[in-house]
Amino acid sequence: MGKDDYYKDNSEVVELCAADFTNNKVTHPSFVDKFGLVKAYAPWCGFCKRFKDDMNFLAENLNKQGFTVGALNCVDNKELGKSLKVPHYPFLYQVSPNGELKPMELEGGRTVESVLKSICKFTNENNVGKGKCCKKDGDKIVCN
Repeated sequence: MGKDDYYKDNSEVVELCAADFTNNKVTHPSFVDKFGLVKAYAPWCGFCKRFKDDMNFLAENLNKQGFTVGALNCVDNKELGKSLKVPHYPFLYQVSPNGELKPMELEGGRTVESVLKSICKFTNENNVGKGKCCKKDGDKIVCN
């Protein structure tokens, strides 16, 4: 399954594949020197399908803030999924500007709001107080 099958044609979610990783680090050009978020998913997973709209919403809004949102189909990239030790679907990783992946810790479930809280914490820890702290405000995301 490619981007046309899973994400809408105009999606800003970067669909990743094994070639976009080296030593379990994201090397895709869209992630270079940026913080990011990667969703590891299986196309058959019901929650993955329901979370797809949230991923599109996050990408549309966070990409404008210099933050990259991507997705990895673990069915098409089985070996990479095993190498990354994806425990379940969907599974979210935060990406540091050097491409390192860290499992995303979510407080309050897999919601846009909990993802934004986790991003704020992660980017502040890794960017010494200069992180991306954003909130959902209706149909957009506002960052300070």
